[in-house]
Amino acid sequence: MISSELTGKQVASFDSRVEKFLASRAFDSSGNTMVVAIENESGEIYRTITVSGLGDFMSVVGFLQRLKLVDKLEDALGPIGGFDCRFLDFILLRHFRRDLTGCPSLVRIGECLFWLHFVQFFALFAWVLSWVSRPTPSI
Repeated sequence: MISSELTGKQVASFDSRVEKFLASRAFDSSGNTMVVAIENESGEIYRTITVSGLGDFMSVVGFLQRLKLVDKLEDALGPIGGFDCRFLDFILLRHFRRDLTGCPSLVRIGECLFWLHFVQFFALFAWVLSWVSRPTPSI
């Protein structure tokens, strides 16, 4: 595992926890090499973590997700810009209109899905209400 901070970039507020996690882990160095990038509050990559092996990769990704960071490349079919993952703070994600793949950000998609389900629910509710309140045929 190789972790490096990019010079001249502002360090994120949660970086002390990242450093503590990386220092506490004994990483194995077998398997495919994968690169994880972490963005600061300005949206710039300030740290890269290069790991070998799926177990170490999943360990790093799981830790970053527990910090409430979101992977902008989660739905990508492969590495983009040399990175397998690119994490940023979830709160900051809502300020971005598009991610690296050119797709709307995850938050915008989530908001659209919420409103779509909201409208579908009330359309179904209106249909059930109209069916229940219809007049019963007299025999």
